[in-house]
Amino acid sequence: MDQLKVVLTPITKKVGTQNRVGGVKINIVASGKKVSVVGSKPQPAKLELIEVPKGIDAVTVERVLYALEGTIKSDASSGKEVPQFDAVGKAGKFLVAAPDTDFGVALEFDDGTFTVSKSAGRWLPLPWQSEVDEDKQMEVRARLTVGAEIEADIARNDSFDIPMTHSAVPDEGKNTADTSDYFGVVTVYSKTPAKDAPKLPIPFKGKTLNIYIEKNIGEDTAGYDFKQVTAALTKIFTDVGLTPIKVHEIKYEDTDAQKIWTLRKGEVIAQNVSDPEGKIQPKEGVDIPFFDFWCFTRQFGDPPEDEVAHSEALNPNNQVSVAAVTKRIVAPIMFYTKKGKPYQNVIKKLLNKDDANDFLATVVAHEIGHTLGLRHPLKFDASTGKYGLAPRCGVMAQAGPDDAGRFAARLFGPMHKAYIQKNLPP
Repeated sequence: MDQLKVVLTPITKKVGTQNRVGGVKINIVASGKKVSVVGSKPQPAKLELIEVPKGIDAVTVERVLYALEGTIKSDASSGKEVPQFDAVGKAGKFLVAAPDTDFGVALEFDDGTFTVSKSAGRWLPLPWQSEVDEDKQMEVRARLTVGAEIEADIARNDSFDIPMTHSAVPDEGKNTADTSDYFGVVTVYSKTPAKDAPKLPIPFKGKTLNIYIEKNIGEDTAGYDFKQVTAALTKIFTDVGLTPIKVHEIKYEDTDAQKIWTLRKGEVIAQNVSDPEGKIQPKEGVDIPFFDFWCFTRQFGDPPEDEVAHSEALNPNNQVSVAAVTKRIVAPIMFYTKKGKPYQNVIKKLLNKDDANDFLATVVAHEIGHTLGLRHPLKFDASTGKYGLAPRCGVMAQAGPDDAGRFAARLFGPMHKAYIQKNLPP
């Protein structure tokens, strides 16, 4: 048999003028003048997928993303020698696990060459990276080892190039009037803030991140533990450099809360807002420290689009004073904790009630992210060429437990982390 070669074929969908990658199909073919070490008897073999440095990529050395061990032999039953890679009962080994990243591509094996179990993997998680790390695309190559010898090294095999910039993507995957460039692999993050984002940067140096959580939110959260919520929020915001952080448990009736908030038409609203449902006038709202965030619960009404909470509202005419490091606030972060609504539905699904504290903390961080201008990440569907809200991974993704019914506090994704660190410099 001729020397072997690993073929990596991108699975793409054309959107506009761009071919967008959703997966990769792997095959092994005989190609070359040299004689392969593979014969008719099965020999130990290992297939590796390796990220290689490219451009200004932060990866300076090769790193193995995936490895699958098995046996390989030459099958001449069809009259032509065909390599056969048998990995039945073998599990693929991954550099990163799915809970730690939402970047990745579908993984397919050519049926004529591979015999694999489901444990070999049908999804290739890729390391989280930011636009700062990557020069527009990620390059993945393959290595095939037979016995103790490298049969086909990365220089011989195909390069699987993954473009990481998705141009003119609609906000939320559907708002064609608001498009921007996104970055990622299948799960993608906007490169630009939301249209109603406050004017940044605002320096965080010398400031404290204060988060005020109404006690009623905890009382409506089975398994609530204020110390655990505080620990989770501290972990999330320390990771992006927003420290020190203080988390306060408060009541609406508290003196400090009454200086800012009032109830009008059944809603918690800033003191001098005359009509929460009408047009906000330039002078309406209360100027508070930019890094103060207040969270209350709303027991009536339906949440917009089945959300568990909504972010605070700033006066659209006079949002932020960079010099004073203040914001003119109209409405706080509001949780919809009413029975039968999405927030409670998620709490019910959690098998471990302690996870409710991580969930509450992640929702608070999510809504703070919206105030800073962060958009939801989207997931690209290579079968349809469309985008939808990305599930589970990262603070700004959709909220909900994993397949095992668990929920761990999330961190901001790489694009969002870079944005926060650039626009809220310590």
